[in-house]
Amino acid sequence: MSNKHLNKIVEESLHSLDGCKRAEAPPFLYTRIVSRSAADSQPNLWIRLGAILSRPVVAISCILIVLAVNFMVVKSAPQPFLGNQQADPGEEFAFGMPSLIDLETPEP
Repeated sequence: MSNKHLNKIVEESLHSLDGCKRAEAPPFLYTRIVSRSAADSQPNLWIRLGAILSRPVVAISCILIVLAVNFMVVKSAPQPFLGNQQADPGEEFAFGMPSLIDLETPEP
């Protein structure tokens, strides 16, 4: 390519933008952007709840409550399950209700 031909291409490229107009934004675009960013900056319920629960005082007190309830449940369990006493294996599954086999077999 010659130098004149290259200059002509550069001039055509520069003049191709002469008829372009400036881009316009829709009305109140800036106001909408600001209001949306303000709405996103306010934490919702789950974020606030997570912030409260992640505090060490709240977390430790919740763990202590769970441990206390767990201890109370274990302490109030029936005695055969706690000590070295052995429960009768038949008593574990005795529901006091006859099975279907017993109902179908008439007694003489």
